[in-house]
Amino acid sequence: MMTLSPPAGDGPGSAGSMAPESTSLTDISGDAEGVWSVDIDQAFQEALAIYPPCGRRKIIISDEGKMYGRNELIARYIKLRCGKTRTRKQVSSHIQVLARKKLRDEQAKKKGDIPSLLQQASPPGVKSPSAVILPPSSATAVAAAAAIAPRSNYPSVIPKLEPTDQLSQQILLQTLPNLWSSFPGTGLPFGMDLSQLVVQPKSEPASTPEKPMSPIADPSREIASSKLSLHGFSAYVQCNKTLERTELVKIDNTLEKDHIDISLFYEKYPRLLRELFEKAERKDVFFLAKCWANINVSDDVQNCQYAVDSLYASREKFQLKVSTMACSFGSQAVEKIEQYFPIEVDGSYSFMLNNSPMCDYMVKFIAELKKLNAIETMNNVLENFTVLQIVTNSETDELLMVLCFVFEVSQEPEPSCSVYRLIDGGDDSDD
Repeated sequence: MMTLSPPAGDGPGSAGSMAPESTSLTDISGDAEGVWSVDIDQAFQEALAIYPPCGRRKIIISDEGKMYGRNELIARYIKLRCGKTRTRKQVSSHIQVLARKKLRDEQAKKKGDIPSLLQQASPPGVKSPSAVILPPSSATAVAAAAAIAPRSNYPSVIPKLEPTDQLSQQILLQTLPNLWSSFPGTGLPFGMDLSQLVVQPKSEPASTPEKPMSPIADPSREIASSKLSLHGFSAYVQCNKTLERTELVKIDNTLEKDHIDISLFYEKYPRLLRELFEKAERKDVFFLAKCWANINVSDDVQNCQYAVDSLYASREKFQLKVSTMACSFGSQAVEKIEQYFPIEVDGSYSFMLNNSPMCDYMVKFIAELKKLNAIETMNNVLENFTVLQIVTNSETDELLMVLCFVFEVSQEPEPSCSVYRLIDGGDDSDD
């Protein structure tokens, strides 16, 4: 509980006390424009400038002698500035939403840099102290400025989801009414757990890959952890009659120079992703693939093959287990597990699986997505659809690579993809 004294000039209890972890109906009854109305957003932006990023450290306000997290101070400032309560977790969520919007602006792909909001670290060469101390004059000035600022009264109710999430959920419910029914020609419901369908060859393959692997010029730009590298990934649709192949998603083996804070994407995936990252001894195994998918494929689902080709490489010999999960609104919808056997090539080992059938859930999802026509509407749906791929040593369960897929619809005739390394950005999540 954090208690705030009413600013000078206000009546008794006008500011009252603010409980960061809970929000009563009386606290949110004046908010017609939603969670982040104009006045609240303005106060939020002001607070971002006043309280710089400080990682997981606390900020000390000298005249109070108390330590606060950055998000807690931002929530406190909004309360003083607007008289409206926002919890520190709502602040944290809003920061992540804005960061993801910044990432979507990277639609120009490799023409621009990753938005600076995604990198909350201090400038190179600058070491931050363990705590940031604001002098009494600074803290007093902030409170005074908030006290004299005009307030607005807008009646409203806080929705459970952000507006974009509500739109996406509505679209999903309207356009995918039969998503969980059985797909024609199969007896598999889309919602079933596919973890028991382990794909294994009848015997270890003896052939070598059709194309020899060639290392890229700059090893630091390779999509690779210390033990495993991804040399190619392609999801495609092939017509059975014409054998014409259209690639939906394609990943080459080139890594972008920029790193992205993994915490910005925790909400898009099951909690398993956070647990894997926190427990991982080596953090170099986590990657984000931002894919612009080509969905200009045949509507004749019955006479087309939806499949995936993938190729990994390592200097060590082991068997791979690859778990691929389709996720909707941060929860797992289906999971498919496959095994890859090593093929020795010039002292190294490759792991190749071609023509792996795409699960029925994905086939149906793509077909229904195409019916939306407008790319903007499709992207609203894809905002809440992700894929999580976890690669482990099948014998030891050692984590070798984690690939997080996020999607948009490509406006070009061909798919494209940018892959980034995910790191611990050290943001003040206040969880």
